[in-house]
Amino acid sequence: MFETPAQFSLHIEQLAHESKLSYIETIIQYCEENSLEPSDVAKFINKPLKDKIENDFRELNMLPKVPTLLFD
Repeated sequence: MFETPAQFSLHIEQLAHESKLSYIETIIQYCEENSLEPSDVAKFINKPLKDKIENDFRELNMLPKVPTLLFD
């Protein structure tokens, strides 16, 4: 197990990049491979990783889109 959320996030980001899976899919896969429940790793999800997971859900239309400003 990881000692800090930063270590966990870095590991998940590396796995997601290597596997070409979304962050949430990568976390679920990590949990399955290590016989963990997602609630067991929830305390290791830091703000940057949470934002990336939230973005995954927005892309899947599971959360409402957030309006963005475009500057030229």
